[in-house]
Amino acid sequence: LALCLAMTRRPEEASDEFKMAVDLEPTNSELRNAFGVMLLMREDLDGAERQFRAALERGDDAMSRHNLGIVLYQKKDFDAARGEFERALAFNPKAQDSLFYLAYLDIAIADWAKARARLEECVGMDPTSLTAGQARAALETLPR
Repeated sequence: LALCLAMTRRPEEASDEFKMAVDLEPTNSELRNAFGVMLLMREDLDGAERQFRAALERGDDAMSRHNLGIVLYQKKDFDAARGEFERALAFNPKAQDSLFYLAYLDIAIADWAKARARLEECVGMDPTSLTAGQARAALETLPR
């Protein structure tokens, strides 16, 4: 129900449903990730971070690490975000979105060679994905 409410742009009701669900199943990492994503979409970075960290307390996984990385990236804590994306890739070497974010962090520090390598790897993982399209577009903007 919470996801349906979130998708129908009823965030307050969705938030209430998520809170009730978390109270009933506090150890459910998937639920905490879904709640965190909804909070992230609402730009509640602190709330999202709490949910992703709570999910990680229950067990380490690529999705929670990636999602926490996005929050830290949005908060401009780039070193911490890099660590989370790297941990997500350690859990799932095919975590294309985590690799893409790492490439953008490389671009931010002008490490063009590393960014290019990551973006090319990203395209090679799944050439038809939206992320691969974004990676191809980013490759065209990199200095040679």
